[in-house]
Amino acid sequence: MVLMGGVMGYVHDFACQKKGPCRILKIKCLLRGYNTMTSSQEIPLRVLLVDDDQDVALLILSLLNSVQDMGFDVVCAASVEEGIEKLSQESLDVVLLDYYLGNETGLHFLEKAQALEAEVPIIFLTSNNAKDFDIEALQRGAMDYLHKESLAAEGLTRAIRHAIERKNMRLLIEKERNKHISINREFGEFLDILAEDILPHIQRIKKEMTQMKTNPKNPDLVTSSLKAISDSVSTIEDTFASLSALDVKQN
Repeated sequence: MVLMGGVMGYVHDFACQKKGPCRILKIKCLLRGYNTMTSSQEIPLRVLLVDDDQDVALLILSLLNSVQDMGFDVVCAASVEEGIEKLSQESLDVVLLDYYLGNETGLHFLEKAQALEAEVPIIFLTSNNAKDFDIEALQRGAMDYLHKESLAAEGLTRAIRHAIERKNMRLLIEKERNKHISINREFGEFLDILAEDILPHIQRIKKEMTQMKTNPKNPDLVTSSLKAISDSVSTIEDTFASLSALDVKQN
């Protein structure tokens, strides 16, 4: 297990600093780059933990450390500003976000993250009596929420997995939607071009047919109209033949 400093080292340092003035600074320094990946695992999931409570941070680290089938590389921040800075600089898979962060809330972080157009799924960490906040967070774009009082390794990792899966599915749906929009737009442009090429010939055919009906006994006019109609039909046929050849070539 690769632990930068080791869990016991963290616990000891936090215990020594628990009542000191540098409590938050200590956790920010120590938790930077915390890695729970074993040597047999693939690249760990990159987690941004935004919480100004060292006890909660320690609990989350301990829970992630206990997971056997997943590795986590945890980056910590203790404020909205620091969290947004790391979000803009780091390559991340998920954000674990506390609701109360000093004079700001996790909703401020969420708003700023959306302004950055960050695609990282965000899981809120709230208390059991913050149900209204949970709903508001989800309505404003959070992927999920967890109650701190009932945090457990299985529930935490399941929420992380599901948040990443939902994010990937949402991106896939958005990609497909944009693809269909693009196809529809291109098809509309194609129809416009096709209409521009063919409609004049259709109008010409209708005109020549009208002239023949009006002057059926004028051989010169009938001959001229038939030739014009034949030319227009040939042009239309050539247009569709070109389209068919293009379709075959693309396939």
